[in-house]
Amino acid sequence: MSDSPDATAPTSKLSVHDNELYRYEFDSRTSTLVLHTLFDALVPIEYTDVWFLGVWYHHLEEVLGKDIILDVEESSVDWTMKAFSTLFSQLQKDGWPRLDWRTETLQEAVAKLKLRVWNISSSYGLSGFVIAKEMRMVSKSGQSPPLTFPLEQSHI
Repeated sequence: MSDSPDATAPTSKLSVHDNELYRYEFDSRTSTLVLHTLFDALVPIEYTDVWFLGVWYHHLEEVLGKDIILDVEESSVDWTMKAFSTLFSQLQKDGWPRLDWRTETLQEAVAKLKLRVWNISSSYGLSGFVIAKEMRMVSKSGQSPPLTFPLEQSHI
């Protein structure tokens, strides 16, 4: 990811309501997830990136392309576990999170690690949640450059 979150950007004043998600990226090396969005009902077009820092887990589903975000809002672990109960049941069977379920709950682990939960809802497409240390919204002057596959280095 080429851009970094601007610590001076006032997250509380930014919104991604009715923004189109045009790209998202996860970097496992830095535990960072970025949602790249645009709002094209205004001139000039507004670009806002949603940065999740210190990501412990994320789940995004129903990505259709040209997804319209309704909201990114902080939520409780309990609400998220209820909303995604089937997923959490399967994750538990698969050994995630790495907890001793007899002595520690997900809620306790999130509190102990000082993590927070954000739910992502949309009016079209994408839904999901992110468990991370921090979330920032950053206004940008333009779109992030498109991802390009380095054909000259391909070993297909």
